[in-house]
Amino acid sequence: MFNEQQVQKNRYYVKSVVGVLQFLCQNELPMRGHDASSYDSVWDSSDEEPSGLFLNFFQYTLSKDIKLRVVDLMASVVREAIVANVNTADIPFFTLKADGTRDMTNAENISVVIRYVKDGVPKEDLLALATSEKLYAKSMCETILTTVSDGGLEPSHILAQCYDGASVMSGKKGGVQSLVSKALHKYVPYVHCFNHQLHLVVVHAVSLQPEFKQYFEVCHMMYNFLRRPTLTRLYEGNKLKRLLEQRWSGHLATTTAILHNYDAIVDVLTLCGTSAEVDGSTCVEASGLLQKVENAQFLFIAYTVRQFLELLHPADQIQQARDSHLLAGITVVSACITSMKATKRKRRMPSQLAECVVETTLESHVGDVDDVRTELTRLYFEGIDNCVSELEARFGERNAAFASALECLWPQNQAFLQMSKLAAITDLISIKESSLVVGC
Repeated sequence: MFNEQQVQKNRYYVKSVVGVLQFLCQNELPMRGHDASSYDSVWDSSDEEPSGLFLNFFQYTLSKDIKLRVVDLMASVVREAIVANVNTADIPFFTLKADGTRDMTNAENISVVIRYVKDGVPKEDLLALATSEKLYAKSMCETILTTVSDGGLEPSHILAQCYDGASVMSGKKGGVQSLVSKALHKYVPYVHCFNHQLHLVVVHAVSLQPEFKQYFEVCHMMYNFLRRPTLTRLYEGNKLKRLLEQRWSGHLATTTAILHNYDAIVDVLTLCGTSAEVDGSTCVEASGLLQKVENAQFLFIAYTVRQFLELLHPADQIQQARDSHLLAGITVVSACITSMKATKRKRRMPSQLAECVVETTLESHVGDVDDVRTELTRLYFEGIDNCVSELEARFGERNAAFASALECLWPQNQAFLQMSKLAAITDLISIKESSLVVGC
C-alpha cells in the first residue's frame, strides 16, 4: 500500500507529464524536433540534449530518475487497465498478435497485442513492447509468453495466434506458432495476417510477369529521380510514393500519381534530357526514363495496375480496421476474387485501356496493330489470372475449417448453426453441442 506521501509524489509526476502534453497540444506545437531520430527517448544515456519539445520540457521539469519512474508508473497503470478489461471480457479467451522489428543493436523489438471481445465488440490493445536478444523462434516464443504471463494474463487462455508470414513466426514445425502450441500443450490455430497476405498477392503476381515487374522498376527509378533536390523545383506534379514489398499501397499511389501528372513528368524528363544545365548522368537517365514513359505499353500497364489495385483497395482498408474480424476478412477477399473473375468474363478491353494500344499514328500496318493489341490483351488477362490464382492459393485452403464454421454463425447463411460444421470452434473452446443448442 502506498502512503500519503508516495501518492502525492505520483500525482505530481503525472500532473507534470500531463501539463507538458496539454501545453504542446493547446499551442499546436510538435512533440518531436525536426532532427529527432526514431531512437530518441527519455531514458537515452547520451549527453546530447533531446531534440523534441516534449523531451526538452520533460527534462526541464523532472530529473532523469524521476522521468523513468513516471514512465514506468504510466505504463503500469495502462497495462493494469488493459489486463482488467481482458479478464472481465465476454469470454475468458483472447487472441495473441505479435510483430517484431530489429533496432540498431540487432535486437528484436516485439509488440505484443491482445485481441478480445468486450460488451460484444472486438477490441485490440497493445499489452507491452518486449525485446528478444536472439532472433530464434524459441527465444521469441519464450519472450512473448513471458510478456503475457508477467502482464497478468493466463497464457492458457490464448485462443488463436496471428503473425506475419516470416518463417520464424509461421513455421509449422519450428516456428513460433508451433512452439506456442507445444508450450501450452494444446492446439492454438495460427492465422496469417490477412492484410499481409494481400500485399504478398500483389508482389508475387507482379513477379510472374516480366512486363509488370519492369514497370514497377521504372516507377522506382522515377521516384528516386524526381526526389533529387535539383529536380524538385522543376517538377510541378504530385510526389510519387516509395515502393515497398510489404505495402502495395505505395504501388497504387505512385501509379495514380503518374497517370494524373503524366504531362508534368514528361515535361521534366524532356527538359532534363535536352538541357545543358544538368550533368551528364542526369541527362542520360532522364532520356532513358522518357523513352520508357512515352512507350504505349508503359501507359497500358499503368492503367491496368490501377484497375487491379483499386479492386483490392477496399479489402486493404477493411482488413486494417480495428473492428475487423476473420469472417469479414474472408468475405471481402471472396468479393475481390469474384470481382476479378467478373472482369475476366467480360473478355473485352476497358475503354480507358484501348487508347494505349496503337504505338504509331503514321503508316501503321493493320497486322502490326493487331499484333500489339493481341500482346496487350494477353498482358491484361494474364494479369487477372495471376491475381486470382494468388488470391485463391493464399486464402483458399488456409483456415478453411474455421471459415466454414464462422459462416455457420452468420444468420443469413443457409448452414446457420449446423452443428457438424461448427466443430472447429466448439472443439477449440470446449463447448458441448447440447449446451450450444440450449443457449440458442
